[in-house]
Amino acid sequence: MPITAARQDEIDDLWSCLPCQGYDEAADKMNSVRHTRFYGRGNISSLIYCVRQNSAELKWTIPHTRRGLNATGAERLFAVPVREDGSYLLDENLDSRSFMEDGFRTTVLAASTMLAHAQHVLLTCMTQTRSRLKKAQYDDMADSSGFMSRKLRRLAEEVEEQGDGTNG
Repeated sequence: MPITAARQDEIDDLWSCLPCQGYDEAADKMNSVRHTRFYGRGNISSLIYCVRQNSAELKWTIPHTRRGLNATGAERLFAVPVREDGSYLLDENLDSRSFMEDGFRTTVLAASTMLAHAQHVLLTCMTQTRSRLKKAQYDDMADSSGFMSRKLRRLAEEVEEQGDGTNG
């Protein structure tokens, strides 16, 4: 979906507000820059989503980082240039790399948890149907979901121990 001129103006203003510690700070900065409307966490989330979905066109993105409290005080939301091949052009900022690594790990853990939940739902559905075909489909998908969940959890543990490669 193409970016409208109005949306591009918002994205440009978001760029000028970065880096930020979180969505609230980004919203406060946007509200001080743009006086035409109020920006809350939801608006910032929508803008960040738009940037991430259109990073090839924009030539920059806001990488996924660890959610939650930021004990170090470093900025969690920051702009990163995107190369032609879609890879990030990272600087040597260790906070940025650390937050990206944490973001990678927590994203993998979230996917693992969602797949574990899907496995549970599929197994429950399997017990509630009489159709042999449906039972077989649910069982197959439950096995696949469980397998991927375990695989992702192991990956997250490896990243916790060794890093994801962004630190050199």
